[in-house]
Amino acid sequence: MQEKAITIHVLIIATCLFFLMIPVTAMVPVLQEITAGKFSGISDFEKHLFMSVNMIGAFLFAPIVGLLSDYLKKRKAIITSSFLVNAGILYLMSLEWSYSTFLVLRFIEGIAHIAALSLLMTLAMDYIKKG
Repeated sequence: MQEKAITIHVLIIATCLFFLMIPVTAMVPVLQEITAGKFSGISDFEKHLFMSVNMIGAFLFAPIVGLLSDYLKKRKAIITSSFLVNAGILYLMSLEWSYSTFLVLRFIEGIAHIAALSLLMTLAMDYIKKG
């Protein structure tokens, strides 16, 4: 019975990971509209910076989020908070901002995204190890 519960938990986590990846991958084909279409006169570098700045946030904060999760022992709370922050930032990105503010939002979105992503995978391993 315990093995079935682990499988269900891992399937739920995999479903959450799938939905977490949709907004990130959906931005790639509409990069032009999200950047130059919204902010006329930006360079190619600035357009591609939009796709990179979230990765910089993820790179810088992934270790911090992992350490915080291990220290607090509250993975699910951090994951839930990260999903909420990620959703809120994606909504805020739909509003009118300067391009620099837009990039700051994207940076924060990268932090929230990697927090949810890495901790969901860690949570799955926690369930598998318990089995």
